[in-house]
Amino acid sequence: MVITINGRPGSGKSTVARRLAEHLGVPRLYVGDLRRTMARERGMTLAEFNTLGETDPTTDKIPDDQMVAFAQANPDEVIATRTGLHLIPDSLKIFLDVSEEEAARRIFSTLQRDPVSRNEGKGLHTEAAVLASVKERIRND
Repeated sequence: MVITINGRPGSGKSTVARRLAEHLGVPRLYVGDLRRTMARERGMTLAEFNTLGETDPTTDKIPDDQMVAFAQANPDEVIATRTGLHLIPDSLKIFLDVSEEEAARRIFSTLQRDPVSRNEGKGLHTEAAVLASVKERIRND
């Protein structure tokens, strides 16, 4: 069974997906990592990459196509995604919600521990800056 974990920024999609995949002993795909990698390859932050996506549909199409291919190749898996809800219609869908303030707190905490792999954006040195970034990501989506 394919399980898609959808949700708002900072809602815990990757954490829940990782733990669930480990518990079930199945592969996991984190689409956020695919997007962050694509951003890094272009010398961009995730925020800049998301803005590019407003005019360049490949920023969504490439990771979405990889996600669908992964789902087709693995009959049992967990996918942390924001779009799997729509692109993998036969999956078991889980949606995680979080307030913007809690999302900012969680993302800020993660950035303090590991700013490089998140590649979130520039100038995110306070929770207030991260909150503004979270609001922009939601608007951008």
